[in-house]
Amino acid sequence: MDYTTLKAEVDKPEYNGKTPQEIANILNAETATKPDPGRKSLLSVIEKLDDAGTIIGKLDAAAVANPVLKEGMAALRSYQPDAGIDFTHTRTTSLLDSLVTAAVLTQSEADGLKSVGTVSCTLADSLGLPFVYPGHVQSAQAMP
Repeated sequence: MDYTTLKAEVDKPEYNGKTPQEIANILNAETATKPDPGRKSLLSVIEKLDDAGTIIGKLDAAAVANPVLKEGMAALRSYQPDAGIDFTHTRTTSLLDSLVTAAVLTQSEADGLKSVGTVSCTLADSLGLPFVYPGHVQSAQAMP
């Protein structure tokens, strides 16, 4: 257990007045996300985003004049095992940000696409911590 990280978390004001069990329950609840590196296909986009059709249409239209986006869309549509797009990669996120600046996508749409590169997890997991027991919380709170 990384007690330094745990202490930094449990010392936050939102935990004031909560029991160690309540804090452990909050930390162990699946309320956060973490990066999920790896190539994702168009199906991943469709499964995760309610407005996938609108977003895909906008990307296809912009891809006509953007060779990088055109190749990205081709990779996204491929069903080969090593194809797809890594939505956690800095170049991918930068491209999505540039599409917002160019008014091709809204910020919400770009954020939605970036979320394809995340997976739900516990708050503890997002902090790099394993399952947290009340005793862990008590130990962290007792640290100077």
